[in-house]
Formats: sequence, C-alpha cells, structure tokens
Amino acid sequence: GDATAPHLSLGHGLGRAARHEYPGLTWSGVDLDPEGGDPGDTAEQLLRELAAEPGEHPAVTGWRRGRRWLPDVAELPAELAPSAPWRSDGVYLITGGTRGLGLALARHLVRSGVRRLALVSRSGRPLGDDDRAIRTRADLVELEASGAEVLLLAADTGVPTQLRAALRRCREHFGTLTGVVHAAGLPAGGMVARSTLADAGRVLAPKVRALGPLAELVAADVPADERPELLVLYSSAITAYGGIGESDYCAANTVLDAYGTALAATAGPTRVVSVAWGPWQHDDWQDGSGTDLAERARAYRREYGFSDAGGCALLDSVAAAGHGAVLAVRQPLAEILREWSATLDLGVLLAAAQARPARERFARPALRVDFVAPRTELESIVAEAWGSFLGIDQVGVHDPFFDLGGNSLVGLAMVHAVEQQLGQSIPPALLFAQPTVAQFAAALDPDGGADDEAALQTSSDRGQRRRRTRGKARR
Repeated sequence: GDATAPHLSLGHGLGRAARHEYPGLTWSGVDLDPEGGDPGDTAEQLLRELAAEPGEHPAVTGWRRGRRWLPDVAELPAELAPSAPWRSDGVYLITGGTRGLGLALARHLVRSGVRRLALVSRSGRPLGDDDRAIRTRADLVELEASGAEVLLLAADTGVPTQLRAALRRCREHFGTLTGVVHAAGLPAGGMVARSTLADAGRVLAPKVRALGPLAELVAADVPADERPELLVLYSSAITAYGGIGESDYCAANTVLDAYGTALAATAGPTRVVSVAWGPWQHDDWQDGSGTDLAERARAYRREYGFSDAGGCALLDSVAAAGHGAVLAVRQPLAEILREWSATLDLGVLLAAAQARPARERFARPALRVDFVAPRTELESIVAEAWGSFLGIDQVGVHDPFFDLGGNSLVGLAMVHAVEQQLGQSIPPALLFAQPTVAQFAAALDPDGGADDEAALQTSSDRGQRRRRTRGKARR
C-alpha cells in the first residue's frame, strides 16, 4: 500500500541490462521513501547501499519508514483459478494482435469460444503482396472462418491519441469492451554504446506511452459498469535478469511491470495482471537472425520456451486469478539466472556489437600527460591495438584510454584483439581497472614491465614545472 512512482523504474530496468555490456560496472537500484523523512536518515540509507557489495544478480532495494526491503519471488501453483477468464459473449481487444504472441492469443480465444475480437496493429489490414502481408490476411480469414467477428484497427500504441481512438472505435462497434491485452512491442535496439535516444524511444514508446490510455480505462472516475473486467500487460522476463543489447527493452518492460503492480492495487473491480513472459518456442523477432547470440537464444527457446498452447493455457489461469505482476517461466529462477549468465561472454558481445578497427588514424590529441613511447614489446603490442581501434597514430604508455575517446564497446573489441594476438585469456574488466598501456601491460606481465614509477614521476615533475611557469606569467 506504500506510494510508488512507477515511471522512475525505467532507470532500474536500464541499469539491470546495461551492466552486462560494461565489464567492471556494477548496478544497484534504490527506491527511497517518497514521503521523505529526516535527510540524515536518507543520506545514511544511500551510503549503506553504496557501500554494499552488489550481488551477481542485483535487485532494487526499497526503504520505507527506516526499514530496508528486498523483492521476493514466490512460486505460484500451476492452477491458480478454476475457470478461464474469457467470456463467450465478451469483447476483447489485443494490441499487437496480428502476429507473434498477440496472434497466438487471438487464436486461443476463438478456440475458447470468444466470438468478438478487436485486433490492433500499426499498419491495419495489409494490402501488399509480400509474405508477411499474405500471411496476415490468411490469419484473419482463419479467425473469421472459426466463427469470430474480427475488427482490425490501425493504431500505433506508442502514440496515445491513436490508441485512445482504437479503444473508442472498439466500444462504438461492439457496444462494450470486456478486456484488453496489451501485447504490442518492438524488439530491443541493441548495444547502449551504439544506441541513440531516438533508437531507445522507438522501443520504449509501444510499451510505455500506451500506459496512459490503458490506465484511463480503470481510472477512479470511470463508472464501474464502463470499466473492462480485465487488463493484461505483456511484459518480459528480461526484467529479471537483463541481457546484452536489451537495455531499452528491459527498461520498457520494467516500467510496464511497475505500472501493472500499481494499477492492480487501485483498479477496483478490474483485474490487472502484468505477465513477464519467459521465452516462447516461436519468436518472430529472432527467428530471422543468424548471429551467434540469436542461435543461443533459439536453442534455449527450443528447450525451455512456451508452446503457443502452453503459454495461453497459463495465461488463462493467471488472468483469472488476477495476481498483479507475475513472472512466467518454465525453470526455477535460480537456474534461469545461471544459464542465462553463461551466454553473456565477450565473444557474443563482440559479435552483437560488430566493433572494428578504425580505417583512418589521426594525430594524438592534447592530454593531461606527456607522450611516452612504448618501452617494451608488450607495451608496443598494446599501444598498437589501442591506436588501431581508436584511430590514433601514436598512443603513449600513460595516455588514459577513455581520455583518448575510448568507450566500453571499443575497449572490449580491443581487449579481444590483444587476447587473440597474445594467445592468452584477458578479463574484459582489466581495461577498466588498468586504463593505460603501461598499467595494462604490467598487469598482463608483472615481471616484464618498464619502470613506470620513475617515468610517471618525471612526467608529473614536468607538468608541475609548466604550471609554475604559467602561474608566473599570469602574475
């Protein structure tokens, strides 16, 4: 019953996934008491969280009235409710209803006796001759041949005015609206280092911006007889464990879960359920990809994914019981976290990122340290790799990697290249802990490094002399 701010969960979702792309980066989520309290207590709570050692799979911690809370996952019985929630005389609107999980549910509802469906898609009824358009038209004919009246509505759920119009047209056409299933979404946009705000916005919009019109359906001022009986939000289990290239998608679904939990507590007679789905055996988004990461995901789905029939049967039970936020997976969570983490290796990351050496090289930029040329063979190898990936013709042994314009993506690719050249395994986090050529090389070969202390002292002395000279000139 405590107050929450669901929209702020976006940052938690982003952090949970992004940490997989930045070796050495840790993430912790803190939900502070919105009613405030003593500032000293709040500062102490934050300091405690900052000092805590993040676990392998960190979660958001919450502080309320001086007590620290952690989320818990309780296993629910397979049979949550004695009967399905779908009424044969009801009207159900499904966003993203012409493909993927939305289409699977539409077929399931028709088999369950539902005769009035509204399916929302961005493009409406397809008119082209491409395979997807032909398949969609055939799917609609199949639903109608099974005895259903299907209203196809064109609306981008990421545009609130369009979604409101679709909801209104559904009511006008059928005279009522019994339930809404929000299954629309777009796949993740890729690595954080390569993603723009516009890229992230495209992924966030269908999930997050749809929440305004959906929340209006169950607002306090809506008469009980005008509220839908059921509101189901399709989220993703990626919110529980994150993943490479999934930051925007994880953020979007984390917000969806948070709003689902909040609405479930305030929606009155409407049952609100947010289902964080684990993998399904069929996935339109990944089946066309040939990357190593996608192949690993396909293998995992084949073994642990939901079939269309199995997933929809589980939804029957979950939606009828109305349990707020539900994580729907076919393995114990601890096993999922262990197996998923095993796929997050450097090779997969680089294959997804496609980082490459720079084609051109430019002069070394002005830095806060003097240029010192490599002094050992190992330093020369490392400096050459840095120059190759950063596009710099000369890299000094004391030049900080990130001051040269490096980022985590380039750094991971560079570490991988050095690894292949030397024929030895290098922890990706080493670059973040030892961010100069001299430090990096010394960590690789502690007994073969140059005298960095003396070199650094000489460089520091020169820097101090320059600063004294500039100070005298100003005086």
